[in-house]
Amino acid sequence: MQFYLLILLTIRYLVRLHPLIILLACITISWAWRALVFFLLCHGMACTAEVIFVPSTQLPGCLDGFGFGICLARVILDKNGQFYSISSIYQSAWFWTATGAVVAWPTFNIYWQWSSYWEFWWMVIFWKTLPGVIFFAVLIVAIKAVSLIKLNKYIFTPFWYLGEISYGIYLWHFLVILIFSKAKIFTAEEFLVLTLFFTISLAIFSWHFLEKPIIRRFHELV
Repeated sequence: MQFYLLILLTIRYLVRLHPLIILLACITISWAWRALVFFLLCHGMACTAEVIFVPSTQLPGCLDGFGFGICLARVILDKNGQFYSISSIYQSAWFWTATGAVVAWPTFNIYWQWSSYWEFWWMVIFWKTLPGVIFFAVLIVAIKAVSLIKLNKYIFTPFWYLGEISYGIYLWHFLVILIFSKAKIFTAEEFLVLTLFFTISLAIFSWHFLEKPIIRRFHELV
């Protein structure tokens, strides 16, 4: 919900600023927030997920991930293609495929070496941004691939719809899991079915009554 509020408050600026400026600002804020949280909460003591997870994953600490999403949305919606104006190479799916592959190797190599993650300040502060680069590249390649392939709309409509409500799925799934896990009366199968049902239901609600109105407002401003 913090993200929705942030978008509503800043949308006038998000539609005017260059996507790279937005992305760099988001990354800077997220690094600063995670650094502040780590050194305040873990000063002189061993850091664990229980201590740092919730404060470090509040909105300011997640802005790098959101920044990649906002930047990607601007790239897709920007009629002037500002992001690609530097060079035509950025319009190539091969460039982004190579970028994703090159970044993926050190990203996962680093993770396997320091997989306990929360104990290390450099992992908490910086590592999370690297998967954002990978998924940004993967999504651009996917978007370009889809534009080249004529998909059967009847077969793929459910998948497109899941994509549309995917942010709501991300937003609500953890809350649903927490609620049902506290009940401790469900079998694993019941837990899975209930979690999927209520997560998707809440995602549908937030898409139609929160996200779509925000998107319409965005287009009005553009």
